[in-house]
Amino acid sequence: MRLIIIAILAFAIASSSLCAEETGNGFTQVEKQELQGLRQTSQTFRAVTGKVRPAVVHLRCTLPKNPASAVGKESSKASGEEATTTSVGSGVIIDPKGFILTSYHVVLFAEEIRVFLADRREFKAQLISFDAISDLAVLRIDAQDLPTVVLGDSEKAEVGDWVLAIGSPFGLQQTVTAGIISATGRDFSSGEDNPYVGYQNFIQTDAVIYSGSSGGPLLNLDGEVIGITHNNMAMAVKHKIVHEYKGLSFATPINFAKNVLESMKKGYAAQRAYLDGVGLLDVDTALAEAANLDRIYGAQVQYVKRNSSAERAKLRTGDIILAFEETEIRNKVHLRGLIACAEVNKEISLTVLRDGQEIQLRFNPEPGEFIVEDTIFGFSLSNLTRSLADVYDSESTEGALIYSVKQRGLGREIGLLPGMIIVSINDVNIPDINAYSQAAKRFSLDNPILFVVKYQNSIKRFGLIPKNREPKENVEAPEE
Repeated sequence: MRLIIIAILAFAIASSSLCAEETGNGFTQVEKQELQGLRQTSQTFRAVTGKVRPAVVHLRCTLPKNPASAVGKESSKASGEEATTTSVGSGVIIDPKGFILTSYHVVLFAEEIRVFLADRREFKAQLISFDAISDLAVLRIDAQDLPTVVLGDSEKAEVGDWVLAIGSPFGLQQTVTAGIISATGRDFSSGEDNPYVGYQNFIQTDAVIYSGSSGGPLLNLDGEVIGITHNNMAMAVKHKIVHEYKGLSFATPINFAKNVLESMKKGYAAQRAYLDGVGLLDVDTALAEAANLDRIYGAQVQYVKRNSSAERAKLRTGDIILAFEETEIRNKVHLRGLIACAEVNKEISLTVLRDGQEIQLRFNPEPGEFIVEDTIFGFSLSNLTRSLADVYDSESTEGALIYSVKQRGLGREIGLLPGMIIVSINDVNIPDINAYSQAAKRFSLDNPILFVVKYQNSIKRFGLIPKNREPKENVEAPEE
């Protein structure tokens, strides 16, 4: 009995000593290990932000009073009857030569764009090109040897992944927020009359994107940009998803930008691949069981229109598209997003379930047929679809939308800007880009050319006067 008591006392003394050692500073060994894990996460956050913050910029845009599509602007304010409006946003430097990627709604209708770098330098920026469907825009400043971000692969991002966002909420520059990916493939579009419907394949996150952070980067833990953020009010309210802030934010997947950035940097429109002439339906439980699928995935073809890219791809009604190249299709939005990120006219493979058998279809994703280039004036034009008309607060879908203007093009020289809607040329009405193409055939730089455009809910006129005209008139005037 004495031996038992001695053993118990010895164990108690040892345990007391061990606990004293383990609970130094009030933490047990297990708690210390948990804290160490949190410190490692913190160190990762610190490393990522330290790497990326120098390439994140603050944008300050001067807008006309009461600009169109005000729902898309952020942190707006005005004072006085004649005052202009200011909006703020963020962006990321994607090229050391001064190219910046941001959200288009941040710079929509901006009369002046000021860029503030992390090192406190300030520049005036020029809008080079934009893609209204994916809410992306490319700017440029006159600077060299700038720090840049690394573009990742947004297709690899999964729900539950840690992400960081950097931006300028309410003008507070270089602000970092953290969270996880809450969902992928969010789509705010509606209707089937636009071939780009469903390409708004947004990443949803609970990393807070405050007003003014739009256009900044959404980062993975490798410090790679996987999305360009936008404040939820700019999109969700416009599309009636929510009516006030609910703690959800969104980002355009970076893959939507990667395949069009080089052309956008040159001043061309973001001409994307698409699969037109097809109705798609998400696979549900009943359809999966009827097709003997082991799980619910894929997109079913409802119909195929004649003389469409879908018909040329040899798709048939009833086909279930299971994979795009090696990527398994989650739903119709996922499929359209993958096609939008594909290289135009480069052959791809679709895995299709037809009559119980998997087959491979190969086709070339075709470019959007509603974009044309004007080589004389150096801009690209698009038909004004209902979706684009909503962006520009236009009641009518008539006109030719100027999608991009080259930096040193003749169009920019006379004052034409991206976002303007051409309604007439030399008193000839322009209801669409076909009418513009016909009118352009009669252009002669030896004669005056008058553009009438709709911009910011007002009509503006821009004229080209041949350079050889004015000197001739000046010489003849004294003789009279």
